[in-house]
Amino acid sequence: MTVEEQNLGPATTLCGSPTTAVHPILFSNGNGATSHRVITHRTALYIDFDNFFGQLMKVDPDVALQIATDPAQWLEYLQDPTLGGQPHRWLSLRCYMNSTGSLPDPDHPDRRIYFSNYRPFFVRAGFKVIDCAQLTHFGKNAADIQIVVDIMQALQRESNMSTMGYAPPIDEFLIASSDSDFTPLLHVLREADKCTTVISVGNISKAYESLADNVIDSEDVQYMMSGHVQRSTSLRLEQYNDLFEKFKTFIAAAYQHAPKPLNMAQLASQAIQEFGDDLSDSDWFGTGKFQAAVKKVQLPHIEFSKLYLWDTTRHSDPPDIDQKLPSFPPDIDLFYKVTNIPRISHEDWIRAYGYVADCLKERAKNGLPFNMTEITRAARDLSKNSANEKEETPLSRQVFNHIVSACYHTHLDLSRLPVPSIKEISQAVEDNFISRISNNPDIDPYAVRAWLHNDTEAA
Repeated sequence: MTVEEQNLGPATTLCGSPTTAVHPILFSNGNGATSHRVITHRTALYIDFDNFFGQLMKVDPDVALQIATDPAQWLEYLQDPTLGGQPHRWLSLRCYMNSTGSLPDPDHPDRRIYFSNYRPFFVRAGFKVIDCAQLTHFGKNAADIQIVVDIMQALQRESNMSTMGYAPPIDEFLIASSDSDFTPLLHVLREADKCTTVISVGNISKAYESLADNVIDSEDVQYMMSGHVQRSTSLRLEQYNDLFEKFKTFIAAAYQHAPKPLNMAQLASQAIQEFGDDLSDSDWFGTGKFQAAVKKVQLPHIEFSKLYLWDTTRHSDPPDIDQKLPSFPPDIDLFYKVTNIPRISHEDWIRAYGYVADCLKERAKNGLPFNMTEITRAARDLSKNSANEKEETPLSRQVFNHIVSACYHTHLDLSRLPVPSIKEISQAVEDNFISRISNNPDIDPYAVRAWLHNDTEAA
């Protein structure tokens, strides 16, 4: 069988840089018939299991266990086209695990979850599992150092093979860890012109995040592993593209003929009425948000505020324009920059505590056990419903992930009866967030506590 590569110009990586890794290839079977095959994005994935799994267990135990027991399915989600990704050819799949490590079982405090139980699942999914034994009494292992060594060796092999006239380049390095110790490594990969994606489900330093070309956070991981992806993949790619073209036409027509700024909630509702279940199945074409889907349409002169979109050449500013770029007091602004916590107002934090408390009460009332995944999802949905009714800004699921995580770290038991009050949830968030800036003398902790504090009558 002969192979001839078509000259179609450079392809593009996820980072937008040229590469020869994604080209249609023309294959001949010797009988004159030809077919096309696409050589996909060459990728290496390195998982610091103790860090990744441990952090995800704090945020969403159900999703953590789902990935640990079915990593092959997770790999499929990572390259799902409806999520804006592209097919990967996994040149290297490595999982670095302390096989003697364990964590408390969130559902059974008297039991432990042992990492070794998940080793076979990763082996069957095609991973090379590297055992990183515990080196100290505090549970520290050398997984981070081993990952750095292996990536540096991969770069060296690529360089050596290039001098011999052949080198299968790794286009993208994925690192599943929230450990900021990898920051110097990202500097090296950037200098080597490699695309980098960090999968971080815990608190991530700003420098670590800034160096990565792409960041997949806890909200993204939850979204991947939820039913949204399974529903969206029920659409064939051809149907997905066809639906998006119709959506573009619909949005462009509404935008062109609008005499004034368009209310996004109303326009989204009209779009759902127009396209029905197919649009719901696509989950806004993998973006999860109406505004993000509209941005993909790339309309000229478009601008967005919290509630409206408009044409800057034809429309006057919408009534909420002053809210488009919220400003915060200096201490609060610096606090958000340092911690990378969602930038929301004092009033929004109080609303968020209330949504979490309401969801806890509702589950307790119906006799349902505490579930982090369901609580954060339900709180986000409450926020969306309230936003549609009152024209408020809906709060992202990431806000509720931070609240639930703060309660976990401060040992506030959200599964107890009676359920924790708004005041207790607020106190847990204050204590946890303040601890993150304890070594920063430029931020007034009292100002931050006042910003986060629930000062309403509701308790």
